Amino acid sequence: MGIPAEYATVDRVSESASIATATLYAVPASGTQIFRVTYLKVTSAAITSGSVKLIVGWNDTDDGAALTFIPSSPANATDSTSVVTGTILVDAKSSTNITYATEYAKCRRDKNGVQIEASR
Repeated sequence: MGIPAEYATVDRVSESASIATATLYAVPASGTQIFRVTYLKVTSAAITSGSVKLIVGWNDTDDGAALTFIPSSPANATDSTSVVTGTILVDAKSSTNITYATEYAKCRRDKNGVQIEASR
């Protein structure tokens, strides 16, 4: 087993607006494999209406289909200050990107953050 190798990390801990889709990790041409993506999403002030979403995206190794993962509540819930953490497995196609983004929809935009890591 051993210690997993960390390939990329993003620390966007003091955001007050949506983060446009950005590359977490550019999978190399020889890099088709399963990656572990670990995330921490923090909503630091109550959301009075709407939602805050974290979106992780990649292209599937088998058929190249674009896939996305959006963690469930409470970070996407209304009237909530919250922390959501988790790990997903991503079978990313070689020569594609593992991406992340956040979306604020109809809510107060106080300081929020996201930390994401790709490893295997």
